[in-house]
Amino acid sequence: MSVKFSTVCALMHVFAMAALCNGELGVPEYQLMHKFQLQNSLCLDGSPAVLYYRNCTANGDRKPGDPDFCAKNTTEGVARQQWFFYFEYDSGFCYNEETCRTRSQQKPNKTSSASFPETFFPDGTLLPYPEANPNFYKQYSVYIPDCSSDLFLGNNSVDGYSFQGARIWREVFHELLTRSFFEGKPGPLSAADDVIIMGGPGIMAQLDDIRTVIPSHMSLYAVCDACLLFDDEMASIYSAKPCTDVMKCPITSTLPIAWNVWNVHLTNCPFANSSCLLEHILLPSVSTPFLITANTFDQNVLLRIGAWPLPASGHLRTFVDKIAEKVRMISEKFSYTFVHDCFGKVTRAVVQRYETYFDPLICHSSFGYNQTSALISSISVLVNDAKIEPQYRCFNSTESSGMRPCLHETRN
Repeated sequence: MSVKFSTVCALMHVFAMAALCNGELGVPEYQLMHKFQLQNSLCLDGSPAVLYYRNCTANGDRKPGDPDFCAKNTTEGVARQQWFFYFEYDSGFCYNEETCRTRSQQKPNKTSSASFPETFFPDGTLLPYPEANPNFYKQYSVYIPDCSSDLFLGNNSVDGYSFQGARIWREVFHELLTRSFFEGKPGPLSAADDVIIMGGPGIMAQLDDIRTVIPSHMSLYAVCDACLLFDDEMASIYSAKPCTDVMKCPITSTLPIAWNVWNVHLTNCPFANSSCLLEHILLPSVSTPFLITANTFDQNVLLRIGAWPLPASGHLRTFVDKIAEKVRMISEKFSYTFVHDCFGKVTRAVVQRYETYFDPLICHSSFGYNQTSALISSISVLVNDAKIEPQYRCFNSTESSGMRPCLHETRN
């Protein structure tokens, strides 16, 4: 069939869901993600929240006499049934008339489902091709668009805006545990062995709650998608400035307000405030095996303190280097960390754990990177052997002809 992707580009997140946005493409039906409307959860503007779902695709071109490539415990099938959930995260959110109006104007697909396509073809970690995604092409895939603009934390409706992100994720799991969309059998998710959740800080902060709604026999893993939020030492500079675009405001000046408006309830944080999402509190509270992906110099973090494009020198550059050092410290402290760093002439390193399991990153330009193969392989290590001992390897990201070891240590 032929599928239009005219509205998909703005919907997808490049980390795992970079859609093929080049007009009409002929894509087999079984490889597409299909939209399903949720009945009890709303986007910010009151339109119905949705999920996208796709069965295991390995049997798509199955011929008579071929084995069932999706079946468990068969020679050509799978040892464990794996489900991937991708909760979209773009670092943005809103909490009042001004910030929500700005977000609706700049990114309408983050506040409404009105223009969501019926189907789309995913990329990255959800690719259905064994050549490109050998570890997970037989997975069941679920994509949940961020249309509530509350980091999937909200439990409130205020001034005509529906902050229902927490209700959305709960309904997603309820639907998939109690009905089957394609096979006429109850609860396809109930047969899963592994559940892999990819998302931002809001989802990471609720992993303990998610653990309580999925059956205990399932193994739960998480991929923290650029979810590191830091205390903002530069917030005082912006204290007198109005904030209508949260992407350009210090996180410590906007998130506390949003937290109260959203009516957030967390069970695994010792504090009843937005500090639960800051990295030094969030990460130690996560008991689920997880992988962190982050830029050493994160554009969204720097944009909020007026430091993007990256300054070459001065007090702001000194502060930026402190943030980068925090990221590097986190990469050494936590067992499952994947840090990529391809922004400009950065003299520090890309730290890669489990170096023998995936290819080195390649910087295509000063502001670009190719991380898909490394990401898929590192998730495979996380899921398939969560007890493996990490190794460190340092690569200088300024080398134009491939990655070479730099002068940092390599150790067990």
